[in-house]
Amino acid sequence: FISTALLHESFPTLECISFGYSNGTVGPLHISVASSVLLTKIHQSLQQYSNFFKDLAKPDAKQTWYFPRLDVIQFGINYNEAELLEALTMIVESRFNNCATKSIRSISMSKVGHTGLLSGDSYVERLRLIVPEVIVRVDGFERY
Repeated sequence: FISTALLHESFPTLECISFGYSNGTVGPLHISVASSVLLTKIHQSLQQYSNFFKDLAKPDAKQTWYFPRLDVIQFGINYNEAELLEALTMIVESRFNNCATKSIRSISMSKVGHTGLLSGDSYVERLRLIVPEVIVRVDGFERY
């Protein structure tokens, strides 16, 4: 798995990150930096993506924030989304309260499977209070 530190070292001006699922497995991590796109084909566990999100929610040991310009996050979820949503909420709240980083302005989530995110989900509701654009899609249809 590519570490957050390595990605930050290579792409410190990263503004958008997206990853998702393909055929029920975690799909490639797509990283957009300005107008160019780096595509790395990584097939890792939900836990590793959650840990990646947790790294983005706080400064590192040197008090440097990873990707301080990051303001767009796009991802697909398949199952056990609570852990990922909790980590995402930590990112949004910590960056909103910190002057060293941009606030997250857009989050787009896609749910694969028969059940989708509920509009009353506490994490989604907390995100909607802080993030100007929160898009949730279930099986390709926009939910809210």
